[in-house]
Amino acid sequence: MARKKSKRKRFFEFFKDRIYYIRSFLIVILCAVFCFGIFFGTKYFLFNHHLFDIKKVVVIQVNGSFFNEDERVFKKMYLNKNIFVVDPEQVRILAKKRLSHLKKIEVKRLLPDTLEIEIVSREPVAVLDTSGGIVIDSEGIVLAVGDVPENLPKIKGLSFFFGRPEKGEKIEKSSLDKGLVLIRGLKNKLQKKHMKLIDYVDISDKRNTIIVFGDVVIKMGEDRFSLKIEALKEILADPNVKLKDIGYIDLRFSEAVISVK
Repeated sequence: MARKKSKRKRFFEFFKDRIYYIRSFLIVILCAVFCFGIFFGTKYFLFNHHLFDIKKVVVIQVNGSFFNEDERVFKKMYLNKNIFVVDPEQVRILAKKRLSHLKKIEVKRLLPDTLEIEIVSREPVAVLDTSGGIVIDSEGIVLAVGDVPENLPKIKGLSFFFGRPEKGEKIEKSSLDKGLVLIRGLKNKLQKKHMKLIDYVDISDKRNTIIVFGDVVIKMGEDRFSLKIEALKEILADPNVKLKDIGYIDLRFSEAVISVK
């Protein structure tokens, strides 16, 4: 009799344990289903509710005023899209490909419906006097073709036999690199009134880059531009020097050679 009671007790304890485990398992399953439901429900709400559709695209241009189509392009690409679908990193990558004149792009999502894009434009520094005018920045990146702003130094002496470079393309030519270094040095060291006198920089001769001030030809050679610009600065500042009386200035030697007309 005692054995039967003990056997029955063990059976009830086993059955009780099984019920406990089953109940615990069901609770875990229900909690998991509830959590998944909350997760997917929230995700569906965030990705589909019109509250999170982009209604404003704010473009903040840190510098540069030459390009004005940026805001229009960004609005066309992202207005009315869900803000969580728009990945800031993808926006940056796509914008760099499509708007090659942009040097830096930062993208922020401002919930619930605003996309803020901060851009830094490449600054035009010169115009290649070929193919209707090619605007480039300090790295030789093509910013525009044909649409030439005023008051930019011209660079002559380049030609493109295999097709005109496209916007966003980098022009890889050593002579152009020298011309850009020279223009950068001139802008840093010469007064604005003297910069305005520059008609063009001629880079056709790799061994002798030339600056043309009106009728005055300035021979700069192929290197040591910084020292030569300092010498040119002193000549231009000399009250006894009249450019209208000068034929050319040769700065290729240790002492400047000034030829009078």
